[in-house]
Amino acid sequence: MRIAQKLGIENYKFFLNSLGLLNTINFDLGEIGTPLPFKWGKCKLATTSYGHGITTTPLQLATAYAILGNGGYKIEPFLLKNEKKYSTKREKIISEKTSNIINSILRKVVSENEGTANFADIKGYEVGGKTGTSLKYNSNEKLNTFVSLFPASRPKFALLVMLDEPKPAPDYIYEFPPTEKFPKGYKHKGENRSTSGWNTVVVAGKIIEKIGPILAINNLQASNNF
Repeated sequence: MRIAQKLGIENYKFFLNSLGLLNTINFDLGEIGTPLPFKWGKCKLATTSYGHGITTTPLQLATAYAILGNGGYKIEPFLLKNEKKYSTKREKIISEKTSNIINSILRKVVSENEGTANFADIKGYEVGGKTGTSLKYNSNEKLNTFVSLFPASRPKFALLVMLDEPKPAPDYIYEFPPTEKFPKGYKHKGENRSTSGWNTVVVAGKIIEKIGPILAINNLQASNNF
């Protein structure tokens, strides 16, 4: 919030626009959704700085994280490969240094004990990411997200998982990764919370665990051709 206030409304709005979060995104499909407009002010500046009172689409959020993680270069997501969309002059949104710092922070969210995304810490993939738990408008139901980048030291992949109105899973057995205190890890059952760290993160970890080897093989095969 303090950073947003220091930047001011116009600079902060310009930054969000640079990441492609505020307007309709250009994409291969027509069914993409449009962020809801809102009136900027001092209060809105404060709340948008931590994600409240602002809307965007999953595609735009994943794109923004890809920009933050790839060294700060603006990208245009697409389904069908189009050589015209590969530009030699790429627009720079943030510096390489800032991007590396952000990646390091996202990695700690997953790897450190104090982080909220330990269940996505899949060995060998150096996952980084950020959880998001929000209340749906005029409701007590949640809309949870987890955006991940991997490998965090030099991201190649972005994965976003969103769950609409997730419920607690008290019968699910959560397996925590090894730590200094618990070298072999430990299991936990009876959890009644339904925040993102207990569901979207778990799902993302399972996805990365399954697709990681496939992505690694494909990249290895591609690198062997050059």
